[in-house]
Formats: sequence, structure tokens, C-alpha cells
Amino acid sequence: MVSYDASVTPTTFIDATLLTVTLLSSQLSPGIQAMEVTNPAPGGGVSNVVDLTVTDPTVNQAPAVNAGSNQTITLPASTDVNIVVNASSGPLPGLTDTAAHLPPSSGLYAYNSFKPGTTGFPTLGQTYVDPVFGSTIRRITADYPKQTETQIYSANAWWNADSTLFVHRAAGAYRAINATTGALVSVLPTSSLIYDNSFDPVNPSIWYYFSGSSIRQYNVTTGADALVKTFPATLESLGGSADWIDRTGRYWLVVYSGAAHIWDKQTNTIYSGSVNVSGIGGGWVGITPSGNNIVISTTWDHWSYGINHATQTLSSSGKLFWSLCGDHGDVISPTDGKDYFITQECWNVGAVYRVDITIAQDNSTDAGRQKQRDDNVMLLATGFNSAGGPEHYTCASKGTNQNWCYVSVEINDDQFNNQGPWSRFKQEIIAFQLVSPYTVRRLAHHRSRQLNCPSCAFGGYEYSPRPSASWDGLKVAWASNFDYNGSPAEYADIYVIETPQLAESTPLVSPSYQLAMADLTNGNTSVGLVAPIPSLSLQGVSGTPIPAGHLDRVAEWERVYAADLRQGRWKPQKTETRYEAASSTGFASTSMTRLSRWVVDRGWPVSNGGKSG
Repeated sequence: MVSYDASVTPTTFIDATLLTVTLLSSQLSPGIQAMEVTNPAPGGGVSNVVDLTVTDPTVNQAPAVNAGSNQTITLPASTDVNIVVNASSGPLPGLTDTAAHLPPSSGLYAYNSFKPGTTGFPTLGQTYVDPVFGSTIRRITADYPKQTETQIYSANAWWNADSTLFVHRAAGAYRAINATTGALVSVLPTSSLIYDNSFDPVNPSIWYYFSGSSIRQYNVTTGADALVKTFPATLESLGGSADWIDRTGRYWLVVYSGAAHIWDKQTNTIYSGSVNVSGIGGGWVGITPSGNNIVISTTWDHWSYGINHATQTLSSSGKLFWSLCGDHGDVISPTDGKDYFITQECWNVGAVYRVDITIAQDNSTDAGRQKQRDDNVMLLATGFNSAGGPEHYTCASKGTNQNWCYVSVEINDDQFNNQGPWSRFKQEIIAFQLVSPYTVRRLAHHRSRQLNCPSCAFGGYEYSPRPSASWDGLKVAWASNFDYNGSPAEYADIYVIETPQLAESTPLVSPSYQLAMADLTNGNTSVGLVAPIPSLSLQGVSGTPIPAGHLDRVAEWERVYAADLRQGRWKPQKTETRYEAASSTGFASTSMTRLSRWVVDRGWPVSNGGKSG
């Protein structure tokens, strides 16, 4: 609801971040006009007041305004104005400091009592506001108190192209549910490769699933089922972690006969060249959103292989680009035109890194390992490099938030009703901007606890949040038990942070006067204004609008939220099985000794159609 000069103005709800109101000429009397926005309960509240100064010019002229707070706007005395209020009231959710932030110990959102089945806890489709970080979080499933069956993971594949549907497994079936209300939309066909199905990144109605040597598509709108492509041999799992379709929907990564191949859907061409993936064990293989590389991730070693679309070839010669932690991470192709991997350095630093996958590295010496650090960007030093830490990752592939990834911190000593000693970043959802200025925003506590549960059915694995960002990064989902102990069943439901569309770096354009307001991190309000050629009437506007201003400070205003992720079971051991490159063209299993090193103890073999991590 928008209030203009203390009068409630008819407001149109567009989406969670956009309201529009129309002001009549009678409301545009010269002077200072006060505007504020009110969000309803639960949570909600009234925004700060924004003063708009309207003056009556002696001549008709184009409006002029600069980005910033409390703008003076010059308008003709008798002109209707269409105002767009972009972003919610108050300061941006999330914090950018490095202090320790405990969840509340009392009140409605108390850490040990705010849980499913209690008064005030959100039911299906309802939201609450994180009491520490300010993010709005929506519940989209209602599995309480049953054992969860969700297969959520880092790939965008669980979301349809416009972020209106999310795939959730329940009662043995894969279900497309409404990502706002949680209502069932369609039961989806699937196959034995249950972790490698995917929505199309462009067509919001198309769901792809594997069938022997073929990939088929199912239309969730019409119910039509059709063959897409039959490959030369039975299709095999890619590990169920990263996406196998690029962000355009044109280039597909498939595995058959123990090797990775690239298929151009548009020309129906299987590229020449392949990569042997028969020895990656519980690792995974994925394609970058740009469609220019594939990445193979194993415990410790990560490899990239270039795709040449001009020659329609996949390189069989790979580059080792990272070897300083386990197989967890995700690929991203941001606006700087490069391909990166976000992951952890847990060798001895304890930090989240952005890794350039095109730089060949060496892992045989301390100097080589230091070069890996020096060649890449440390996004956040967490200090966790042993018994837990940043554990699961998910990145946007395209659109407004294509520069952002979301990471969770998961610490094992947070038990049911006993949170243990609290440290900074503990059990948080954190968003990372992977290009300059490398903004980090701490967005929520994921509130999933007892992540290491020996008495539970799956050792606590299903308690892990395992986030999944939508293709455009405007929504991020994760699993959480919210401190509900259903042991031996591992209960969890799916929760979503709905991120707003970020500010554009180009002027706003509209066929009528339009004002855009967005809260900045300093509590002020950024205002931009554009208007049609003033001499034209509103009914007759057909010329090119005149940009009079636009939202500035794009990096500061880019608001993102994150999802929460999962915690695995870690254990110290001296000897591990490690998959290393016998050459740059394939993988072989070897044994090695690591003293005082922590390795991941989880996962299913890829050859069995399971997912990694």
C-alpha cells in the first residue's frame, strides 16, 4: 500500500518487489509531497518517508532528476504521473559486516522454539522475515513431520525458466509445484537417472527426462510427451550436481559409453571429441552457463575442458584448475565473459574462493598450491577448514542476478535444542558477487540443525540445506528441519528466498512519466525518472522517451538473498582414495596419504545413477 501526502493511494501489486500507483493531476500541486510504503503483517511495517518536491514551471519542460534521496522533480502543472515503487520498504535485507550474529533466544523466532507445528510458524505458501538479517523467507512444501524425499541440489534444473515452478519429490513422485503457493501443478515423468532430470532454461513449460539412450520432454502445461533425441548408447549419470544444459538451452552435455559428449540441439550435431569420465567415482560433470566449457569435479581435483563451437569439438585435453578442497562447488559465467568455479579452500586457509577454470594449475608442490590461491579471488575468509564450513554452493546462470552465487555455512556442533558456541557466519546463507566489487551479503540463518546425526536414517544428510538457485537467481530454495527432531526420520521442508530484480545500469524507459525508487544500503532512497517528449499528450505518446535520470550505485543496490545448504559427515583419516589424472585425458583411482587432513565421507557412485555429495 502506498501513502501519498498521508492519503492512501490506489495501489496495484505487480510482484513481491513492485507496486504501481497512478497520481491524478489534482494531486500534483506544487510543494513537498511525502510518500511511504506499507507492507502487511506478518512482518511488514512502514517504510521511511520520501519527500518529492513538485514545482510549477512557467514553461513546459522535460523532468530532470539525479539518483539519490529526496529528489526535486519538475513537472507540468496538469500531468498525470505513473509511479513505480521498486523494492520493499526499509534498508536492504542482509548484513555486510563480519561480526557474530546469534539467532534470537526468545520471542516468536526463538531458535529453539520457532519450528513446524508451533503457533506463528509459516504454513504452506506463507512467509516470515528473518529476525536477524531481514530477508523474507517463504515455505513452499508441507512434508512435516515425515521423512523428506527431496532431491534438491545446486543445479538450476529444479526450477522452470521463469521461476514459477519448482520440482519437489514427495510420496515417491517428482512434482512440479507452484513456487509461491506450494500447490501441486503436475506430476512429472522421470527415470532411473533421477538426479539428472531438468527443466528447460528458456521454455517454462518443458521438463526433460532420461529414457534409456534417449532424452524426452514433457510439457507441464499441455501434458504432451515427446522424444527429443536418441543418442548412440544408454545415457549415464552426470553426478546430479551441476547443470547439463547451457543457459540458452542450445548446448547439452550428455554421458554415454563412459565419456562426456556435447550435443548442439539447434543443429542436431554431436560434437567430435569426448572426455573419459568413467573414473570420477562420486564426483560430477557439468557445463558452464556460457556453454564454453565442461567441468569435472572430484574430491580435491577439478578439471575443465574447452568447447569449440566454431569447429564443433570438445577438447579431450583438460586443465587442472583447483585442488585445494573437496568436490563441492558450482560453475558460473558472469557478465565479465569468463567462466568460474565457486568453492572452498579447506587445505589450510578456510575461505570461499572464486576460481578461474581456464588457468592450468599444479597440485604437486606447496608452491603450486600457493599459485592456485594467488591466481584466484578469495571472496570470504571463514576460518572453517576442518570440521565443517561453507559446504554447498549454487549460482545463477543468466539474467539480472547472473553475477551471484549463494553459499551456506554448516557447522556440526549445532544440535537439536543446543546450538553450541556461536561464531561468525555459523549456519548462515551468504550471497557472493563474483565480479568486482565482490559484494558479500549475509542473508539468513538456514536453521537446519543436527547435520551430523548418527542415529538418523541417513546420518543427517537429508537435514543438509542443499540450495538451488533459479536460472535467473531471483529465487533460491533450500531444505531445513527448523530444529524439528523426528529421528530416526529426517524431516525437512523447502523454503525460498525471493530476491528482487536488481537495478539496471541503463536508464529506465516508459511510455509515461515513471518514477523508480529503491532502498539503498545507507537507508536513503534512489530515485530515477524518465518522461516522454513533453509536448506530446499522454494519449498520443509515440516518440522516443527522454531519459532524465536512472538508478545509480548499481553494485550497492544489487539486492540478493541466498539459500541454505547442507552439511556432510567429515572425518579425519590418513589414507584416502583419490581420483587423479593418469594423463590429461582420463582418470585413474590411486591411493595417497594425507596427514591431519579432512576428507568428505559421503556420496553415491556415479555408475549407479546416484548423485555426488
